[in-house]
Amino acid sequence: YLIIRSFGVFILIFTLYFYKKNGDDFMTSMELVGLNTKWYRYKNRWTQEQYANKTKFKMAYISVIETGNANLTCKNIDFIAKSFRIKPDLLFNEETAKLAKKLPVRVDMYNKNPMN
Repeated sequence: YLIIRSFGVFILIFTLYFYKKNGDDFMTSMELVGLNTKWYRYKNRWTQEQYANKTKFKMAYISVIETGNANLTCKNIDFIAKSFRIKPDLLFNEETAKLAKKLPVRVDMYNKNPMN
């Protein structure tokens, strides 16, 4: 058992090293969901405050989600997707997550266009 477990840890470390070595931008599920939450909120032109009012999440929790630091339950992932009227799998999309990384930390919802 110990040998199999050690081998699994080795594979995980090797995979992470391989991603970093080849310049791939490896994102965790929490980061993907967080960045996509920010992306869809931005596309809807909602501030964190407006989104908090819509979802009844606290603004601080939305910030934690968007920075990829929230360990969300499946129920909350479904709830977030429903709030944007999207399928939950879109919250794991790497392409929109990469676009969200390019958004400013503080989003001026009234003067920015997400497609610029």
